[in-house]
Amino acid sequence: MEGHRTDPAGHHPRHRGRALPGAAVAHIETGALLAGDTIVPVQDTGWVSFMRSYPNKIPLSAGLVQQIVDRIEPYEFERLYWLADAKRVDDATTAVKRSARRYIAWVSGENDHLG
Repeated sequence: MEGHRTDPAGHHPRHRGRALPGAAVAHIETGALLAGDTIVPVQDTGWVSFMRSYPNKIPLSAGLVQQIVDRIEPYEFERLYWLADAKRVDDATTAVKRSARRYIAWVSGENDHLG
């Protein structure tokens, strides 16, 4: 994978995609993913959302969310920790995939009939 390197503590920072300069996660071999501001835990337990810029509320396209999911697919992680606060998502691999499907459906217009 692009951008792979290991620091002395065994952390593996990963660049998630050329379309997202500066967007990175750190995969820790103990089964955790440390997320910056593009994979964001939300109020609904067990779910995340995706933002290009969380502080500025700039969303991501369906294609970029799929790229993120595809790039982290090879890594096993049961927990996701968010950069901005103490939120933790358990069963994180499932939560990220399920959340990506929901997010992509909404931003691609699949649910426009509900509006």
